[in-house]
Amino acid sequence: MLTLSCKQRGLCPSCLPLERFYKYFDQKLYDELSLIYAILFDQEHFGQRKLVRGYGTRPWREFAADAPLSDKARADLVRAFTDERDYLPGMSAEEKRSLLAKTSYLDYLRDYVKVDDQILEIYRRWGMSFWCVGMDEVPALSVPSYDDGGGMPGLRYTMPRVGHRGDEPYIFHFPDGNASVARLLVRALVPDAVPGSTMEDVVTAKLDCDGAATRIRLNSTEVNVAHTTDQKAVDVTYVHKGKVHTARADRCILACYNSAIPYLCPELPEEQVRGLSYNVKIPLTYTKVQVRNWRAFAKLGIRYVYYTSDFFKQVELDYPVSLGKYEFGKSPDEPMVLHMCYVPFFADRKGPDQWRAGPRKLLETSFATFEEHVRDQLDAALASGGFDADRDIEAITVNRWPHGYSYSPGLLWEPEWPNEESKPWVVGRRPFGRIAIANSDAGASADTNSAITHGYRAVQESL
Repeated sequence: MLTLSCKQRGLCPSCLPLERFYKYFDQKLYDELSLIYAILFDQEHFGQRKLVRGYGTRPWREFAADAPLSDKARADLVRAFTDERDYLPGMSAEEKRSLLAKTSYLDYLRDYVKVDDQILEIYRRWGMSFWCVGMDEVPALSVPSYDDGGGMPGLRYTMPRVGHRGDEPYIFHFPDGNASVARLLVRALVPDAVPGSTMEDVVTAKLDCDGAATRIRLNSTEVNVAHTTDQKAVDVTYVHKGKVHTARADRCILACYNSAIPYLCPELPEEQVRGLSYNVKIPLTYTKVQVRNWRAFAKLGIRYVYYTSDFFKQVELDYPVSLGKYEFGKSPDEPMVLHMCYVPFFADRKGPDQWRAGPRKLLETSFATFEEHVRDQLDAALASGGFDADRDIEAITVNRWPHGYSYSPGLLWEPEWPNEESKPWVVGRRPFGRIAIANSDAGASADTNSAITHGYRAVQESL
């Protein structure tokens, strides 16, 4: 999501007028077609592989009756959602916050809401695409701000939410994601490189930076950064097309993965190296599936399917954004891009160790494996609506990010740091001589806002 304001971030307010997304993003389309959410229960934990529609929209007793649950699990699911019960009675708000900050959501459901194990299996991987760990590592305190109580039960009357990641509508999306933000930045640096002048025409524009005074060197891997002997400049060594080059600059901003910086800049002090190395990158994969139409979704009345224990966590219809020459297919008879997310899950690993293991897992997984799961999971969810993977899938793109999201400090294992300046990512981003450090890693927050905030900070430090 583009959580940024041009004026606040030092960009030209006219280059990215976010208010236009209220027009370009069709917030009513799926609601007008009565498309709702569904869960595909797995065979191992629930005895059958079954799609159940209407999660969060049907009466909970009715939804639970359709779900492949034991009688106790059905009763517990209904109770957890409908009882106006405080599961931490007699505790002050501060005492609740302290306990919930140290208790995982799964432990809270088991030990305080006292639900059946089948309910735990529904939610074990619920937040994988957001937190990229199982809910046994996510503090229960984080859940109210993530969800308003309609999606994750048990906390609504125990710890009412204050603030919400959805207080602002989730509509600020270019059709190509954040790529268009990068295109706009390139246009600001090299105006002739990107034809046009608006956010509407940037999506389909072709980039050409040849001959520009400001150079953007693509496919150039930086391998070493070091101050000159007299400390009056910085030498940046990089490899392009198999040849080694060195560029000398007055100053340098390293906006790459922070955990890689100690290997690129070995002269950094030991304390800063430890701070940078603390930032373990989070692996994940977005898979995009183009289908020739989305009639099956319309027939079944669904827009999103959550899989309780499959390879992909979910499948959902693309964001309905039409911008410039790009037109979203609003009819179920038109082509559609489906979004599916996979994050390596390790039941036997905890803390950042699972993110260290994830990159190897992603790189060892073949495209054929991804394709097999795409076909299987789409058929499992949509076949009753007339979908056939062999006939309806036109293309599959697997976007692997072995080093994807920035480190997330909001999980159970994170210690309480004495103050802001003692946090490892803050220590790691300190200026070092003529070298400044940027990237969203510098804020330990994987969003566009963090990337731009710390890019701006690094520039100010350099100036």
